[in-house]
Amino acid sequence: MENTRVLVQGLLACDFVKRGAEDPRGVVLLLHGFNESGEKIFQRLESSIPPDLEVIAPNGPYPMPERLEGGGYRMGFSWYFYDDSKDEYFIDPEVSVIYLRNLIHHLGLAGRPLRVIGFSQGGYLAPFLAKTDLQLKHVIGIGCRFLEDELPRIQGVRLDAIHGAKDERISLADAQRSHDKLRERGVSGEFRVFAEAGHRITPEMLAAVWQMSNAAALGRNTR
Repeated sequence: MENTRVLVQGLLACDFVKRGAEDPRGVVLLLHGFNESGEKIFQRLESSIPPDLEVIAPNGPYPMPERLEGGGYRMGFSWYFYDDSKDEYFIDPEVSVIYLRNLIHHLGLAGRPLRVIGFSQGGYLAPFLAKTDLQLKHVIGIGCRFLEDELPRIQGVRLDAIHGAKDERISLADAQRSHDKLRERGVSGEFRVFAEAGHRITPEMLAAVWQMSNAAALGRNTR
């Protein structure tokens, strides 16, 4: 017996939540956390995004159904699967990068300035979109770490990070160290820490998202 894996082309269903805008300055892509959904992150973050930016919040390509005691399922989704006990991917982020790239093209938005806001697993994934032909300008990662050793050379993309000092899932020190290394490589962006926050999006973080996304859309520094 031989275990073999190949990548084959096929169709994936993509459900998403969308907010339009009149004469939009650009598009904001919201990427949810592990076993969460586009609707959940949309409900959490939509109000913190300036109204003249279009917003799209898709589900990840991998459904994770959880059977409920009373019947039916709770549906969460994933962008990739990483086994931390082996320090390796079971399914790496590449499929999700292509999936999101193709979604933006399908919606006719590929030529517009793109900003990506990702929470947790979605934040890990967000900067990998720099590998595509999309007009990526700005990434805000919340409660995540930018994997500087796996990312392609990033030019013209600002990487901002928001982290809780009491985050019990993602190491603040590791996230800060990775961001510092990207800054040393010439990537712009700031790392903002909230002293009382854990691994969740707080009202203070929402205010920071508003400030960062609005300033970046206008071409200003956030400080």
